[in-house]
Amino acid sequence: MAAQTALAPNGAMLRGRIHLDMPVAFGRQVLLPILAGIVEEHPALEFDLTFTDATSHLLQDDVDLAVRFGTMRDSAQLIARHLATQERVICAAPAYLARSEAPSDVAAIGRHCCIVGTAKGPPLTWSLRDGGGERRITPPATHRLSDGAAMVDAAVAGLGLVQLPLPLVRAAIANGRLITVLDGLSAPVDVHLVWPRKAQLRYRVRHVIDRLVAAAARGLLD
Repeated sequence: MAAQTALAPNGAMLRGRIHLDMPVAFGRQVLLPILAGIVEEHPALEFDLTFTDATSHLLQDDVDLAVRFGTMRDSAQLIARHLATQERVICAAPAYLARSEAPSDVAAIGRHCCIVGTAKGPPLTWSLRDGGGERRITPPATHRLSDGAAMVDAAVAGLGLVQLPLPLVRAAIANGRLITVLDGLSAPVDVHLVWPRKAQLRYRVRHVIDRLVAAAARGLLD
């Protein structure tokens, strides 16, 4: 079925180059294996993959598709498709928690070393559940890092508390390199696939959109 849906109207197999821009850690850990599977089935497809947690301007950077976290603003020039909603957690390395008592409430976060993003990268704020809504807090910006993969590494190295989407730290939590704190307090984050609004998408781009949407439906992006 995948091979059939990848055919252009004239019956030719899809070929050509697609530029996909994605967050560093999520792109490497979650999206890259899915994209590799697409190329294995359709070897005439070629990818330009850019990994950055800075927000690229799709219309200026010649990006065909982009994956973005968070709430998307309405735009007459872009189309956004919701892919998944990921749980976020606050966590730290056992060594850090051994020398700094784990926070028991939100107020205690202010007494901790924290790992946050940058103005043009991952967020400087943390998102917390607030009744049926969400509120943001600004933790101490002890260490500011420009990409999610480095934030995971910094947390594992014991530099402090960090809030990240669960898929980025699930393996480190499972093997004991990170421990969650304040469980259930973090608000989830939405993941979107975004592309420039055009009269007609190229068939190869449409196929990748369909494959990523199908992967999300199977829970592969959670």
